[in-house]
Amino acid sequence: TPPPPRPSVHRKKHLSLAAAEFAAKQQARSQVEAELKQYVGQTIVSVNVTGLKQVKEADAMAPVKIKAGDVVSIDAVTQTSQAIAETGYFYDVYYTFEPIPEGVKLTYHVIENPILKSVEISGNKALDTKTIVSLLTVSPGTILNTKTLNTNIKAIEAKYKTDGYILAKISDIGITPDGVLKLTFNEGILEGYTVKGNEKTKERVITREMRMKPGEPFNVKQARRSMQRVYNLGFFEDVNMKLNPGREPNAVILETTVVEKRTGTFAVGAGYSSKDGIIGLLEVGDTNFRGIGDAVKINYEWRYR
Repeated sequence: TPPPPRPSVHRKKHLSLAAAEFAAKQQARSQVEAELKQYVGQTIVSVNVTGLKQVKEADAMAPVKIKAGDVVSIDAVTQTSQAIAETGYFYDVYYTFEPIPEGVKLTYHVIENPILKSVEISGNKALDTKTIVSLLTVSPGTILNTKTLNTNIKAIEAKYKTDGYILAKISDIGITPDGVLKLTFNEGILEGYTVKGNEKTKERVITREMRMKPGEPFNVKQARRSMQRVYNLGFFEDVNMKLNPGREPNAVILETTVVEKRTGTFAVGAGYSSKDGIIGLLEVGDTNFRGIGDAVKINYEWRYR
């Protein structure tokens, strides 16, 4: 009798922590489906998951809808592989077929994520480490669940945005072989300011009203407050701000555009009384003298008998 056919192996990696793996998986999909076509229409005799160490079989099999007695289809097999990966417990999921006279045995092979030992957080200044840790529900001593971790990351980024740090995001996620989870944040830095439209007003008069210093994480609430302070100077008809890209990734330069209004005053008055005769009054003033924000007023009065 001829030797039994060797099982055909199809690998499909699911690395929730690496976008590059997702792209590679999509690129390889057409090739995997081409190899899978030889089994399409055959009867599935059994469906199993192997490679489990910490994860319970019931948890791994929970999303599996395909069952013995079904026929092989590309969508059913690949969607089941994706569903197992999306439980968040596994670094890698791939499937094999073993042809037998009655049909094929379908086995999903998994490689579990490491046990979480500890968490290291870096890059955070605006949001303290204690607050970030309070939003993490992944627990040391248990297997790292990337689905839960991704939910936690969204909650942390939402907290940043609620506090006004709209540019803040996770820039790197890594886990060491011994289970140390490393989270690196990029909070979005303000590189500096530019000012436009100030023909008279000195730039420093405007920038001294800013509530953020260059090098600090950008905060949209502080930017709005700064814009209001500039407007409240009373030198401008309109004040607008916009963000321009900085030199570094995820950094910005805050551009302020103002429309100046007339701040100088000139008044002449005259009167008459039988006691003092004709009285003249001249008043000259400027609330933004020489464009440095100083208020100056000169009064001159004279009498003519």
